[in-house]
Amino acid sequence: PRNFCLDTMAMMHAQYSSLPKSLDFIASVILPDYQQWKPQAELASSQKDIRQYWEYNAKDTFNTARICLHYLKHFPAYARRNYASQFKLVYPSLYCAFEGFLIDNNKREDLRQARVTVVEEMLKELRILLADPNFNPGSPQQVKKYIYEILGAKDSKIGYRKKDGVKSRIVQGTDEKNLTAVGAQHPILFAVTSRILKYREAQKAIGTYFDFKQKNNRLLYKINPFGTDTGRMSAKKSDLWCGTQIQNIPYYAKEFLIPDEGFMLCEPDNSQSEARCTAYLSECMKLITALETPGIDFYRSLGTLFFQMLYEIVTTEFRNRVLKKIVHGTNYMMGAETFVQNAGVDNILFAARTLGIDVTHANIKAFAAQLLNRYHEAFPEVREWYAKVKNEIATTHMLKSPMGHVRYFFGDIHKKYQIFSSAVAHGPQNLSVSILNIGWWKQWQLQKEEPVDFRMKAQIHDSAPFQYRIGREDIRKKAIDCFNNPVVIHGRTLKIPVDYKEGLNWMNMKKGQENVK
Repeated sequence: PRNFCLDTMAMMHAQYSSLPKSLDFIASVILPDYQQWKPQAELASSQKDIRQYWEYNAKDTFNTARICLHYLKHFPAYARRNYASQFKLVYPSLYCAFEGFLIDNNKREDLRQARVTVVEEMLKELRILLADPNFNPGSPQQVKKYIYEILGAKDSKIGYRKKDGVKSRIVQGTDEKNLTAVGAQHPILFAVTSRILKYREAQKAIGTYFDFKQKNNRLLYKINPFGTDTGRMSAKKSDLWCGTQIQNIPYYAKEFLIPDEGFMLCEPDNSQSEARCTAYLSECMKLITALETPGIDFYRSLGTLFFQMLYEIVTTEFRNRVLKKIVHGTNYMMGAETFVQNAGVDNILFAARTLGIDVTHANIKAFAAQLLNRYHEAFPEVREWYAKVKNEIATTHMLKSPMGHVRYFFGDIHKKYQIFSSAVAHGPQNLSVSILNIGWWKQWQLQKEEPVDFRMKAQIHDSAPFQYRIGREDIRKKAIDCFNNPVVIHGRTLKIPVDYKEGLNWMNMKKGQENVK
């Protein structure tokens, strides 16, 4: 696709990233004489009227051309800049989509069976707990009956649903968020809901990550540079009706994804990228120091800053199950209830046990709020930066990155907390991926220079896996060096260290001996 340079979907994303990108929606915004034409396709199909179907296709093409002409004439300057930086990523995205991963099908079957075992164990335990040999955790009606009617859980009422265009609260919900909230109410409820969620997770993994259709013994997928509000890539199954999305494959399922014969997998990763971006955006020197002190693990150091724990006694388990969760929760401005749902009841209770604090299901939310507040006690400048973000959007409806990307926000940020939390999360996410994209674009140039011995695979949040021919470690070094991209943020130079690991499957990879700094 060497001459592909104009894309109306990408133009819409560059101007209003939070709005829908479908052709008919864009037409409804752009064209003054808009009339909905999409139902004509179904009508033509039902009536087997080929001329009407041709007319539907002609309207698609004609409206796309008119939208494109409108944008060429009226595209705002900020949207032009966004488009120029983001659209070029279509090329490496397409390459990765057709490259995919080779599959070790023997290993895939073994891993699949392990998930089947989890499903069977959870089903057996639930039927014993509920004294019902016919209980089906996949049935919303049965789950609702036991959780709310028999065990007496309080209705958490999380989320909304639409019916006939009318929006209403979810009542006695049985999805993951509602069941997680219910599990925080009582140990018995947690015993049931946690097993239901494990059952569903394993069941979903079987269908999504193990039983997908393959193409030539490969996992294929689609990477979309315009799939999120922040500029991060999104992913889904391939447009060839096979494969599955690549970005959220669980760790245990990565073992069957392998390099082609004669190649080695390698995955560079921008170390603690979002945390560093938050530190530099908020100009919090204490957070910058914690992240950049040589020889000190950032997350372990938080044990000392938050809880006065000796650095040496902060365990890996506490680091990963508690401290990393706190940072993630504050980055996304989670409230106590959302934090419990996201971090998990078992992790919150583990934190309490480790810290010697008496916490029960009755006061778990209050304890979660205390955990989140420890971050802001240590780094008060971050909250001050939140206020600046809020004021910028309230004044201009826009949030501009130090690197030039601009996002337009709709609505009143003073009245809708969702806008505020989205804006705060947007800053470090967008800056992080903007820096990563500089490296990914450089890798694309390397791909064109070394089409035989180097193959890009994907972009996974803060990492970009690839494979290189064994013996061509010079290519590996060049590919990792692509991500060494210092940028100036508020007068300070942000250098995100690049770690890498490599191996003969995507799960069991060893950390490289040297970093790019």
